[in-house]
Amino acid sequence: WMLAGFGITYRIDFALYLLGLFMLNTVYYFIFYIIMKLMYKERITGLTVVFLVLSLTCAVTSMYCFLHKSISWSETPAQSRTYNQDCILLNFYDFHDVWHFLSAVGMFFMFMVLLTLDDDLSHKPRCDIPVF
Repeated sequence: WMLAGFGITYRIDFALYLLGLFMLNTVYYFIFYIIMKLMYKERITGLTVVFLVLSLTCAVTSMYCFLHKSISWSETPAQSRTYNQDCILLNFYDFHDVWHFLSAVGMFFMFMVLLTLDDDLSHKPRCDIPVF
């Protein structure tokens, strides 16, 4: 409710606000799951840590590109063109394009983290796995 009140009070762009809300919710559950794994003495494999580092690197870099504001959803396409910037990658892609690439790669690595997070439990009987 506090986040909803904040969004209404400061008139944040709805699409950006909803994206942030979903991202925060996912991050909270993800951190909760990792903390619970560590509390129950489960281990996190090295491959999962590599995927996590790659995902976070892509996420931070893509957020940098996203915040460079090369478009505006709240204006017409003609008005949004005024935000266009010079190309930064291969003299063809601008910040918005790089954001799309990096966020896609970051999501791929995050899914790989989720896929490999419970690899340490593959040979453990189901009745011995705590559910939280």
